[in-house]
Formats: sequence, C-alpha cells, structure tokens
Amino acid sequence: MGEHLVAIPIEEAMIKFIFAKSQIEAIDLIDILKMDVQPKDENNPENFSAPNDRLELFNKVIPEIIEEWTYKERRDFVKLCTGFDAIPFVIPKEESDDSNAFKITIEFNEIEEKSPDDLPIFHTCDNVMKIPFSAYEGNKQVFLSKLQISIDCVGIGGFDMG
Repeated sequence: MGEHLVAIPIEEAMIKFIFAKSQIEAIDLIDILKMDVQPKDENNPENFSAPNDRLELFNKVIPEIIEEWTYKERRDFVKLCTGFDAIPFVIPKEESDDSNAFKITIEFNEIEEKSPDDLPIFHTCDNVMKIPFSAYEGNKQVFLSKLQISIDCVGIGGFDMG
C-alpha cells in the first residue's frame, strides 16, 4: 500500500475507507493533487524549477479537465492513480498538519522519460501519475489524448480486471 496507510492502526485505516467520498467533486479532487518535478540534473536550478509548461498543465489545464469531467470520469481517474474508487477520509492529527493528508502526486519526470510524447504512467501504490518532463508543452488537447490512450491501454480495472 501507499505511504498514506503505512504504520497506522487498522481502526484508523477502516475509518478512512468507511467514510471515503465516493461521489468525487471536482474541488475535492483538485485539492488532493500535488506537483513533483524529477529532473535529470538536480544541480541545474533552471531545470529543477517548474517552467511555465509544467505550471500551466498543473495549475490550469488539469483543474479545467477535472471540472469538465463527470463523477464517473473523476472516480476513474482516482482509481487509475490510487487503485481506490473513492477519496479516503483523512483525520488530521492537528488542524495545521497536512503531513498525513491523502494526496495524488502529478510527477513531471525527466529521469525516466524516453520521449516528450510518452504516455502518462500510473503507480497506484504511491498515488502517482507520471507525465513527461515537457508536460506536453501545456497543451490541453495533447494531454487529454495521451491520457485517453493510456486509459484505453490499461483500462481502469486495476488488478481486479477480469
């Protein structure tokens, strides 16, 4: 399982799933997204920062897409990224504590990128969607088409596909 459930009491884990949000609202999904940048050369500050294409895709394009999606499409996206059909309920230890909050990471990865046209890759154990470092140049239609190809190739059934 992902980091968000490691070493927590079984009762707390059960509460997270019993009270999970199965009808995923756009704002709830957008709230749990976080951005991560994995450049080949971390010593190059220009490469390490998030250039405009990545910021555009993360801050504008992805939220627009999520707002346009139906409940089913949002649920399917969460399942692709996490393996779950819902967003688990999280009880913060303290009001300002975000460290145990459930997150889906959108990772712009140059280390594993073979081509700027690579498809998004999903890692359910870590709640990650990896996309090319180029971020499809921030283009909404290109990202949507790559995402759809990825969905069509893998499906959304996860390990229980039959």
